[in-house]
Amino acid sequence: MRIKTFLNQWESKNHQKIEDVIKSLENKWEEKGRLVLQKLEDLYIKKFPFDGITIYLTSLPLCPYSYKDKFIYICLNDTAEKQISVLLHELNHFMFYFYYSDLKDKLGHEKHELLKESLSYFSNPEQEGKPDEKELRNLYASKNWENIDEIIKSTVDFLLGMK
Repeated sequence: MRIKTFLNQWESKNHQKIEDVIKSLENKWEEKGRLVLQKLEDLYIKKFPFDGITIYLTSLPLCPYSYKDKFIYICLNDTAEKQISVLLHELNHFMFYFYYSDLKDKLGHEKHELLKESLSYFSNPEQEGKPDEKELRNLYASKNWENIDEIIKSTVDFLLGMK
């Protein structure tokens, strides 16, 4: 009960900030949203397959999501520019899940997730990536790729050859 009381008080005290963040993100999405989707469509050479994604705000510096339920949490304290970068990263994951979910059976959960995460190299090259992505990011940087299918095929072969 004390947590609920605290959260209600916090939300009440920060109501204007929350409204300002929502408005700022909406404005930034109006400005850059089409470019985000175009970047993903160009990367995957496929249409963005969703009519809508629900965005929630969180005070945590983490941005969890649910592909199944089509929602993404965005950090309330990030700038709108950073929030758009996070959306690009997470929507890249959604595209991967939509178009390449069949690879999970072939790779297993852990390698499938590693592949999904590492593909942010192409949508968000400014991000360093997680330590376990290093070998894949080096593979991606090793040549000019024809298309996402070539990238994924080479990465799957690489991952299946790992011990």
